Amino acid sequence: MKRAQNLIANYIGTAVCLLMPLILLPTYLGYLGASKWGLFGFASTIIAIISVIEVGIGQILSRELVFLLEKEEMRVLPIMRGLAKIYAAFSIALAAFFILISNQIVTRWLNAPPNLSFDAHAVVYFGAVYGVIQIMGSLYRSLLIARESHASLNYIIVSFTVSRHLGGAIVCWSTQSLPLFLLWYSFNGFAEVLVRRHVSTLSLHNGFDISIVDLRGALTLCRKGLVLSGAVILSVLTTQIDKIVLSGTSSLSQFGYYVVASNLAGAVLQITHPFAITYIPFLVKATHDRFYFNSLCKRALMLALVVTLLIAAGYMFLGKHLLAMWIGETSNEIKEILDVLIIGSLLNIVYQVGYQRWIALGKTRNIATVNCISLICAVLALPYLISLYGVRGAAIAWILINGLGAICSTVGILCADSPRKKLI
Repeated sequence: MKRAQNLIANYIGTAVCLLMPLILLPTYLGYLGASKWGLFGFASTIIAIISVIEVGIGQILSRELVFLLEKEEMRVLPIMRGLAKIYAAFSIALAAFFILISNQIVTRWLNAPPNLSFDAHAVVYFGAVYGVIQIMGSLYRSLLIARESHASLNYIIVSFTVSRHLGGAIVCWSTQSLPLFLLWYSFNGFAEVLVRRHVSTLSLHNGFDISIVDLRGALTLCRKGLVLSGAVILSVLTTQIDKIVLSGTSSLSQFGYYVVASNLAGAVLQITHPFAITYIPFLVKATHDRFYFNSLCKRALMLALVVTLLIAAGYMFLGKHLLAMWIGETSNEIKEILDVLIIGSLLNIVYQVGYQRWIALGKTRNIATVNCISLICAVLALPYLISLYGVRGAAIAWILINGLGAICSTVGILCADSPRKKLI
């Protein structure tokens, strides 16, 4: 019963996070314009780079916290406090690096025109600051997921998502200022981190001294997550490489259209995300029974394939009409890119089944290998594809990346019961 409630809470949270930016996207584009929205999209790349180490450690952290909460709950809060110090030190250092090279990013990479120079600098600063905010928020999110406190987590997410986007829309409407829009986002994100920290601390405070810091335990968990962090670094570079290349080769308006299409394609992935975060603690516990675990993975793979077919059919019949009603005259430019990107996103849904399986089994080297091969293929293919097909060429590379991951993870699941299962 609790797992069903958690699943419902996660879908509500995901629906709000998905719908709020989509509903208000015409407002953002209308008052900021495609060029400024393209700059805002570039900030997401900086945020992803700063957050990369936490993503790897965070996924291992959720797995390890499941075991710690069962056997040694008294150690969890001191370890979390140690991780907070490590996360803060790393993310602030990386954010400072981006701030120091902000001028080079704006003038040599983004090639921002003089009238957008101030906005471009503001975007780099925002990406650096918000990266720190996001990495700290993700730490407390991992604890609440491991504790299966999904209702509390999603209540926080929904509250701040609604306030962030409604406030952002009001700022855009009243000022048409990108820097003020970014300032509101930063303030909202910082407040959300404080609330997550408070709620997660309360869930563990059982009368012992909450000032204790276990740096040794935190470093042990970090070491366990380093291999996966390396894999995630490759993954982030792989998933962001299209935007990194386009931001330096295309106009800001073209890049803005690509960012919108990329956000829409990324929204497709959120359909299965709540299911994954709800059942990952359950999947970790199921690893003790090999045949039951393999059976669960195969059923999840079949479910993923059914979901991808339904999404593909829905997009074919309704996608063009919905985009035209929603965005208006710029829908054709966005749809041309989205037609390609959505194929890669559907392949990513299939890949995620095998990815979560590897996480549960602790097979982080498999993830690193797949991501490394995908990155190499993307780096080699992107210049040729962009020169041949323009912006759509970057979207084709997204298909290549996710297609490779989907094939590898599917083979791993289907061959899990074979005598050579240790290889996959």
